Order: sequence, then structure tokens, then C-alpha cells
Amino acid sequence: MKLEFKLEGKVVTVEAEGRVSVTVCESQETTPAVIPAAPSSVPAVGASAPSAGVGGGTGAGGGQAEDPLFLQLADLRTRLAAEQGVPPYVVFQDKSLREMASQRPQDPESFGRITGVGQAKLDKYAAQFLAVLKGGE
Repeated sequence: MKLEFKLEGKVVTVEAEGRVSVTVCESQETTPAVIPAAPSSVPAVGASAPSAGVGGGTGAGGGQAEDPLFLQLADLRTRLAAEQGVPPYVVFQDKSLREMASQRPQDPESFGRITGVGQAKLDKYAAQFLAVLKGGE
């Protein structure tokens, strides 16, 4: 895959063929300065990536059978994200869901102490997630 665009009078080329490289030129005629991508966990183009969603990744519980409560919380997160037209991690990241499943908060105060739950998410999502945590989804 090759993507080329102009940025502030320079030609920027991004190529991804197994590795990602970025080339920045003053114009098409100049010698490019290639900035190699640092090694990362990004798979090569065409390679299948491991799932980073429910059941994947390497967080707490990764590689093990998922907690049924975590799966219920993840399902709720997916439904809410779809309704809002956003990716599920915008609602809550897996880390927050795992902490919810582990700590099982039962009231807004304890729910607000979960990693990733600020005042806005507390106001917006606490009632729905607490209902699942209390077993009354």
C-alpha cells in the first residue's frame, strides 16, 4: 500500500509492505529522507492480527477462558458503542471492564473508582453497567 500527500509544501509518502516507511521530500525531484518505522507489534500488511477485543490481547485474564461477567459487560459496551457510532473502547477499555468484573462495584461511588471512569462516564454509563454488575441486565 502506498499513500502520497502534500503537507506544508513537502511531499509525504507512506508505504506499507511488511514494514512501514515514511518519506518526506521538498519536491518530487529531491532525494527523499526515509524515516524507518520502529519495530512494533503492528502486523505486516495482509497478515492477520491477533484479536485485541473480547478474549484476545494480553491483559489480565488474556489467554484464559473469559469471566462470564466480563463478557456481559463487553456485550453492553458493544451495544452502547454501536448506538453512539463509536468504537467500543471509547465507551470503556477492556482494562476497565476487567476491573469492573473483578471488583463488582454495587453503587455509583464505587463504580466511579474504577480505572477509566471519570465523572462524564459515571453520569452517562453507571446505571446501565451497575445493572449488569448487580445481575439485573
